[in-house]
Amino acid sequence: MTRRLRRFVAVGGLVTILHVGLLVVLVRAAGFPVVLAAVTAVTVAAVASYLGHRVVTFAGDPYALVDHRPRAFALAVGP
Repeated sequence: MTRRLRRFVAVGGLVTILHVGLLVVLVRAAGFPVVLAAVTAVTVAAVASYLGHRVVTFAGDPYALVDHRPRAFALAVGP
């Protein structure tokens, strides 16, 4: 595996853990309705993914979608 692919998988895994963990906490501990908790968890995970990939995975890549087209990234993770 290349270094960038390892970084991509690591950031993706951490963001997935964040997403599922936040969803469970919001529904079970905070008593949020499932739909509201899901939207909140996806939003937080998308922001974490954007920042993680920008800083870790694609740092220094002049052609990275994350740096030069953040709107395209948002549309890719949005509904």
